[in-house]
Amino acid sequence: MNLDDIFVPYLTQLFSEYLEDMEFSVEDAQEKGSEFFVVWLNETVTDPSSDEDEDEERTPEGDALFVLLSFLHDSPDHLWINDFWPMLLLAQRGMPRNKISELHISYVIRWADDRLFSFVCVVPPYLVSPKGILSDYLVTKIGHISATQFHDIIASTSLDVLHDNQQIKIPREDIDAVLQLAIDGAEQENQLSRRGELQNAIAFLRSAVIPPIPPEADAKARASLSGGGFGKGRWDVFPVKRPQDDE
Repeated sequence: MNLDDIFVPYLTQLFSEYLEDMEFSVEDAQEKGSEFFVVWLNETVTDPSSDEDEDEERTPEGDALFVLLSFLHDSPDHLWINDFWPMLLLAQRGMPRNKISELHISYVIRWADDRLFSFVCVVPPYLVSPKGILSDYLVTKIGHISATQFHDIIASTSLDVLHDNQQIKIPREDIDAVLQLAIDGAEQENQLSRRGELQNAIAFLRSAVIPPIPPEADAKARASLSGGGFGKGRWDVFPVKRPQDDE
């Protein structure tokens, strides 16, 4: 059974009923905490197995109920809900005011010999339902799915196989040279405002294709590795900001 396809929608519906029954807002539910929701589930959800006909056909909702009852009976410490709690809160946040026109997530591996592997997840808003709407929940879910797919690609092959399948080498210097050509072209633009727009676009492309290592990430990574070796260090992931973000 795929929990994302069957159990998560079922649990999300129960969470909506929980908010309505308790007259809670999402903020109220977050303040009360996940354990309060589990207590409500224990008091509300019943096991219909004694009333079921053995020959009755199984349904997705019945499968989801079985999973939920297993969680409730086998995990009295409520820890199971922690894997779903952030998603439940996001799913109730509602639609954002600002409409997203595009979402894509990229993973790039560069080897020492300048071979590149890129994995890109692209989600046009017109493919989602409701039409054209990408909510906070959907965006985070897509991010999770893309990370899982990227993991599966490496797990099912290997980094060496991916390397050997890449036939083209693209040195960073060549990408930098292409960006420099774009910079030179932007400088030829006579209209000052348009030149600034082109320069912003080039800065964005540079941060996406050859991102610099943020100084705070480099400093913390080096500090965590000092005296401990690479096997014991802790690496954090830091967002890469465009130059104009700090202006």
